[in-house]
Amino acid sequence: MGRCAVTAWWLVALWPLVMACGDSSGGEDAEDDADVVPADGADGDGADAEALPDVSPDIEPEDGGGDADVPADGADAEADVEVPACVLSGERCFSFAQVTDLHVGEGVDDYGTPGWDDGDGAEDDRTATLRFAVSKINMAAEEYDIRFVAATGDYADSGERSEAMKAKEILDQLRVPYLPVLGNHDTWPYTAGEEAPTPLGDQVFEETFADQFALLATLFDGFSKAPGPVSNPDCGCSSRFQNYGFDYEGYHFIVLDLVTRDHAPLGYPGVHAEAELFDFTGGTWPWLRDHLVATAMPDARNTFVFLHHPPLVTTVGLFDCLSPDEVDRMDGLLRTDGIRGAVWGFFAGHHHVEYVMSAYDDQHVVVMPATKEEAAVRVVQLFGDGRVEYGTIL
Repeated sequence: MGRCAVTAWWLVALWPLVMACGDSSGGEDAEDDADVVPADGADGDGADAEALPDVSPDIEPEDGGGDADVPADGADAEADVEVPACVLSGERCFSFAQVTDLHVGEGVDDYGTPGWDDGDGAEDDRTATLRFAVSKINMAAEEYDIRFVAATGDYADSGERSEAMKAKEILDQLRVPYLPVLGNHDTWPYTAGEEAPTPLGDQVFEETFADQFALLATLFDGFSKAPGPVSNPDCGCSSRFQNYGFDYEGYHFIVLDLVTRDHAPLGYPGVHAEAELFDFTGGTWPWLRDHLVATAMPDARNTFVFLHHPPLVTTVGLFDCLSPDEVDRMDGLLRTDGIRGAVWGFFAGHHHVEYVMSAYDDQHVVVMPATKEEAAVRVVQLFGDGRVEYGTIL
């Protein structure tokens, strides 16, 4: 959406959104889950701790007891899987952080040098706020054992290359790796005077963060990124969907691209605020389905999904997030045999406010406020006894 309409839509839609999302989730406890984040942001044993099944089920005891197979040579059987110390103790295994909605370039008609395909963006209030958020993470990294940061979209305000480059320059100062996640404001570049001919912001995004994606592939086991570009029949254009996943310390993490490539209505530049599943060859939906089939551990609740849009339906479904039909399809996928119970939940931004809901097959949808406002940073702590504590906002 355009600069003047960047957040105005949710002022009307937010509370109907919360009620409608709860109705569409199929979960009877959605209303209770909306209050799980403590108001004071404490990170102790508060109501944000969710009990999960052991992330390493069926591990044999160290003495080799039970029904473990005995090697043919008669040697003592040893467990093939080393049980992490945090699983044995129930203590924290590690944490990750989340930032979202950075909006570099907001309030500037043409950020950086002239045109949207540009560089050399200046420092301003938005970049100062992002630098403060990065410093918060760096200072808290040891205390919380933060291993990576999920930056869940809207790095740019209008998709200009200079905005993405400036966001990257600042995020590169993190002491830990970060996960680039595409947002709707990153997707169709424009300035006050010109607009890109197609929604090629995903190409600008991929080019800008190419070395970061290459780094992630060396750091995380099983890193797999969707190939591109692909033909997108929805917009008659070429798209590079920013979908990828990886394993880390007994957990699985997915980054999902649900950002529409359709132009904003009513004369606004850029794309509108809707999310889409993209059910066609090379699209997000078949990639997600195949990826979960290949990686899911049913009932482990050890898979976490990062994306820009909360994967929900709103009362004004034409204007924001997913449609009712798309939510039903997501619900069916998450309840499928071989996948059911694998996904703990989703971490998103987009709405610039904080709320938590239950959706689908008792998955969590955790939405954080915009980092651009007060340098907000969420810390999510994963414990060996299955707890996930997500109520800490730095």
